[in-house]
Amino acid sequence: MKKKSYSDKDLREQVLKMKDRGEKLLLKKRKFLGFDTGFTILNNATDGFQDELYLLAGGSSMGKTTFVTQLCWQMCMKNESEDLRIIYLSLDQKAIDITAKFVAQAGELPVDYVLHPFPVDEELDELRIKAISKVSSLKERITVIDEEEFSTRELEDVLIAERKAGVEKLFVIIDPLFKIKPEKEEERFLDTYRRVMLELKKLSGRYGCGILITYGLSSNAELRRPERRDLLEIPEILSIPYVVMSLYCDYMVNFETPFLEWDWSGRDIMVPISELNIIKNKMSFFMGRLFYRYFASLSLYRECVDQENENYSQMIGNIVYHKEKAHRKDRQLLEKQLQKDDKVDV
Repeated sequence: MKKKSYSDKDLREQVLKMKDRGEKLLLKKRKFLGFDTGFTILNNATDGFQDELYLLAGGSSMGKTTFVTQLCWQMCMKNESEDLRIIYLSLDQKAIDITAKFVAQAGELPVDYVLHPFPVDEELDELRIKAISKVSSLKERITVIDEEEFSTRELEDVLIAERKAGVEKLFVIIDPLFKIKPEKEEERFLDTYRRVMLELKKLSGRYGCGILITYGLSSNAELRRPERRDLLEIPEILSIPYVVMSLYCDYMVNFETPFLEWDWSGRDIMVPISELNIIKNKMSFFMGRLFYRYFASLSLYRECVDQENENYSQMIGNIVYHKEKAHRKDRQLLEKQLQKDDKVDV
């Protein structure tokens, strides 16, 4: 009797999975396999959000919470036919603030009016009431948990409860990472981060759910565009996730570029352009920057089209080129001055 080859069995299983993947794409009649994020270009760049670990990094006040809140709302709406359920762990903001953003995004009305509907504006109030009804109708598909901190053990309990309740399609959003505690506390702060990342990766695989986490970068990344090296302090932050992205808008603090558009027809006259840089993508569908208009009054991002993405990327490339050119010139002048000083000393 021929001995069973586990490697052959694994290969056959993977071939069947690849076949199944192709059939699913044909049935869905779309290019990407995972859940629809509500952003067309982001879907094509990442193959949709799947049962994997995703990380969104950025400096303080760059819009990470607003971006993932909008992703949560859009994923719920766009994947209604698949009955996707989303657990939103809001460990930095109260549930009412997150819900207010859902309502603002659902009705495309100012988040300030959602929270403070006085004095009454009849047009906005009609939108507010309809948006509240729309958000309320999805109470079985979105759960917001606001706690000061949460552990991976508590998260596993939530996932177990969801599976026991018969939930098949599940996605988790955690904002922010540093308030998630591992099962066992580590003495060193960086080791705690490493353990949390490993445990979240295991939970994603064990319960077949996608997990998106936000991660705050150091203050250096607030004054310039985040780079890959900004994530290297904790290697697991970069190595473990399936996709790593960074969010940046120099209009907020740096004002070096800045990318601004003018909209005289809306409440946001100045509309800043935010950059979503896909730093790591394990399937390598896309690596690079995507751009979004940010409407502050609505807490809403709108995706730029392909040509706009190309134009803005080229502008950044030109800025980087001329900045490096100026630095090289400064170094050459400094070297010449040092050589002159050496000759004088001799």
